[in-house]
Amino acid sequence: MNLIHTTHEGVKWETVEIPIVHQNGTVRSVLWNSATITDPGGTKPIATIAQGRDISVEKSLMQEKERAIVQIQENIAKLAILNDGIRNPLTIIEALIEMEGGDQLSASVKTQIIRIDEMVTTLDREWVKSVKILDYLRRHNEICSHFIRNER
Repeated sequence: MNLIHTTHEGVKWETVEIPIVHQNGTVRSVLWNSATITDPGGTKPIATIAQGRDISVEKSLMQEKERAIVQIQENIAKLAILNDGIRNPLTIIEALIEMEGGDQLSASVKTQIIRIDEMVTTLDREWVKSVKILDYLRRHNEICSHFIRNER
C-alpha cells in the first residue's frame, strides 16, 4: 500500500511488479501501471488511474519450465553416459566371444549383443530428439522472457 500511496505524490509507474496479498491469504504477483492526473498547472494531483494484472500463474509456469529444462539437461547427460557405459562392455564381450570360437553359445551371445546395441541406438535417437526439444524450450523460454521483460 505504501507504493500505491506514492502515486498521490505524483509518482508514475510505467510498469512495476508488486506482491499483493489476496483475500485468501496467498501472495500474488501483480503487474501494475499507474498515472497521476494533475491540475492544469501540473502541481497538484487530482486523481490517479491505475490498473493491475495478476501474473502469478505466468510466473509459476515460467519457473516450472525452467526447472523442466534443468531436469532435461541432467537426463540428457545421464543418457549419454549410459549409452557409452553399455556399449563399451558389449564391445569387450563381443571380442572375447570371437576369440573363443564359433560355437552355438557364441552365436547366441552375439545375437543378444546385437539386440542390446539396437536398444542403445534407439536411446541415441531419443537423445538427439531430447537435445532438439531442449534447444526449442531454451529458444521459447528466451522469447517468453523477452516478451515479459518488454511488457513490464
